[in-house]
Amino acid sequence: LGIRGWLEAKHPWFYLSEELGAMCAKIVGAEPAEVVATGTTTVNIHSLVNTFYQPNGRRRKILADELNFPSDIYALKSIMKLRALSPG
Repeated sequence: LGIRGWLEAKHPWFYLSEELGAMCAKIVGAEPAEVVATGTTTVNIHSLVNTFYQPNGRRRKILADELNFPSDIYALKSIMKLRALSPG
């Protein structure tokens, strides 16, 4: 099945978050189309930045203000540490 599982499986993986959300809708008093299951903001930030952050020469900084959730800052700092960069 491999990569085809995302769209060609009997229950395509691409839509699982919507299907799970629809199953949970009644619990939160919503319509099935109004709920989707996803990762937390912090986990998503970590995944996106870790995937797309490509430090290059002087362009190595990640800017974040103090209004961010502490866990979001922690995720950013952990990425810097994993790449042996100083979070400054």
